[in-house]
Amino acid sequence: MRFLVGDIGGSNIRLAVADHAGLKDVRSRPNTGQDSVIAAILEAGSVAGPFDGVGLGVAGPLKDGTI
Repeated sequence: MRFLVGDIGGSNIRLAVADHAGLKDVRSRPNTGQDSVIAAILEAGSVAGPFDGVGLGVAGPLKDGTI
């Protein structure tokens, strides 16, 4: 099984692919806004192939169900 895992902070986006062997394809880029996050996820997906699941930690407040 393969998962996309990541930390989306106020300054940086860090993404990796995790499987039974550990973390692979670790990527980091500055977080300049929503489009950057989407682009980073799509870029990781195109390199790693399909994912069985996604787990993301996101910095910031949750307001009315929106980050």
